[in-house]
This record gives sequence, structure tokens and C-alpha cells, in this order.
Amino acid sequence: MKKAYFSKRIWKKKINGLTLVEIASLSELFNRAKRFVFQTLVRQKRWKRELHKESIHLVVKKKFGVNDYVANSIVRESQALLKAQSELNKLYIKQTDEKIKKIKKIKKKLKTERSFLTTLRKIKESCINGNVHFPKNRKYTLHPSGLVSLALQNHSLVWMNIYLFEHQYLDVAIKRLKAKIGHLEHRLFRLEEKKRS
Repeated sequence: MKKAYFSKRIWKKKINGLTLVEIASLSELFNRAKRFVFQTLVRQKRWKRELHKESIHLVVKKKFGVNDYVANSIVRESQALLKAQSELNKLYIKQTDEKIKKIKKIKKKLKTERSFLTTLRKIKESCINGNVHFPKNRKYTLHPSGLVSLALQNHSLVWMNIYLFEHQYLDVAIKRLKAKIGHLEHRLFRLEEKKRS
């Protein structure tokens, strides 16, 4: 069997105009036929029945007026494309299954974020009512001087009064949490839709 290790590039401007038109029309015909065969193969697979009495090879020959060599190339390329698509589909299903495992993590994260949002809203309501109340499991402290502090892992945040705490921390944190919850819900919805499809 001969192998080509080198090929000579052919420039369009150096080819005869009639040859170019012939190549373009053949390429268009080849692609039209390939699309037809691919759609036929997909429909046959989907409907689980043959669409033509003759073989697809003969149908292509008659419909597009090509010789055996071209018809064979068209059918083989279409079959290879369909096989590649079905293999890709298996890969997509596998990837989706892996992503579905993430759904549990997302649901858990959503639950914690919603509980934290509820806590912040309760603190906000108590600030509005004038009787500031912090939950016991959070590290907020209200000092007798009116200072509000929040102890974090590496540092602490301090606000001079309740008003500043409410507007500089609570409002911003509530807004950020709502956005985060919205993103998580959207991601969860997308994954569940992908799983369904």
C-alpha cells in the first residue's frame, strides 16, 4: 500500500476557473448527500425501521447521480459520524452522572446558605424593631458602649454603632447571600434538566 509522506499544496488562483466550479459543485453535492444519509440513518435508528426498500448506497447513487466510489465514501462518512455522535452521547451521559453527584453537595450548600440568610434576616428585623438580638451560635457581640463586633477566624470586624452594622454589614451580606442562593438554585435546575434530557 502506498503512503503519502509529502503533499503539494494547490492554490486556488493557479487552478483553471472551470475546474474550481466543478470542485465546488462536487463538494456541495457530496455534503448534501452526506447530510441526507446522516438524517436517514438517524431516523432509521430512532423509528427502528428501514425507510427505503433498497440499501442506502443505492438510494444515494440514484438520488444524487454519483458513482459507486463517491456513494460508498458518502455512506461510510455518514456512518462514522453517527457512530462518533453515539459515542459522544455515552460520554455526555457519563459526565452528567458525575455532575449529578454534585447535586447532593449543592442541595446541602443551599440548605446552609438559606439557614444563614434566615439568621441574618432575624438580626435585621431585630435592628429595625430597636431591640437588637443576636443568635447564640453566631459570634456577634453587642458591647455596652454600643460597639458591635464580629469575631472571625483570623481577625475581628468592629462597627461603631448598630446603624453602621446594619447598613455596612447586614444589608451587604443579605444581598450577597440572595445572589449566591440564586446562582446555586440556577445551577441545580440546570443539572436536573440535563439529567432529565
